Amino acid sequence: MSTRNHNQEALTLTQLEALCDDPARDQPGGANVRAILTFVPEKGFFLSAKDGDATHAVNDDRGRQIRFRTIEGAMSVLQTMAGLSEEITLLQAKSWRPYED
Repeated sequence: MSTRNHNQEALTLTQLEALCDDPARDQPGGANVRAILTFVPEKGFFLSAKDGDATHAVNDDRGRQIRFRTIEGAMSVLQTMAGLSEEITLLQAKSWRPYED
């Protein structure tokens, strides 16, 4: 299930790591890659990534958007990615606004 329209091609986790670890990110004007977790009730948190103006779905090897059942599961994967922004955007799928408890 894709949770939204993405304006760029999808990435795998390996490609996302390589994008985050690009040495150009450390240069003046280099943008950080930010994770976006979209919460869908009864399904979990779907991962995409924002790189400047481009948004990419992050898919598994079968082409399905990566989904985490819990926020803790997502954090355990994302915290290992060097170069990924520490800021994470969390959205509610129904309204596309920031997540609120």
